[in-house]
Amino acid sequence: MCLRAGRAREARQLLAESIDHVLGSADTEFLANTLELAAAVAAHLGEGLRAARLAGAAEGVRRRTGVPAPAQDAAMLERFLAPARAAVAAQEWDGEFGAGRALGQQQAGALLREAAAPAGPATAAATELG
Repeated sequence: MCLRAGRAREARQLLAESIDHVLGSADTEFLANTLELAAAVAAHLGEGLRAARLAGAAEGVRRRTGVPAPAQDAAMLERFLAPARAAVAAQEWDGEFGAGRALGQQQAGALLREAAAPAGPATAAATELG
């Protein structure tokens, strides 16, 4: 709800508070859903390449476990990702997405934990340059 209301920083904080529960659950669909949420948050905050890697990681988890995203969820994710994708070079987006898709479940969990942390000044500067 926070994200759809335009409160991405609040959404990231709530995401950070839920990470231990998500990773401790061993529920791969829950992990994929949360990776998609983190991708949407990153995209909304202007972190396009991070969003691409997270979305790729979610797709990789879904592909390996055979659990597709519900059509409505996929459409909502695309609404968040489209502007971020348009803001970066296609080759960069595809590279990050592919790198995310190649991650194993444990690596995807580590990526999720990293993504839930607030972006520091170095990350923010890199995002603006990217």
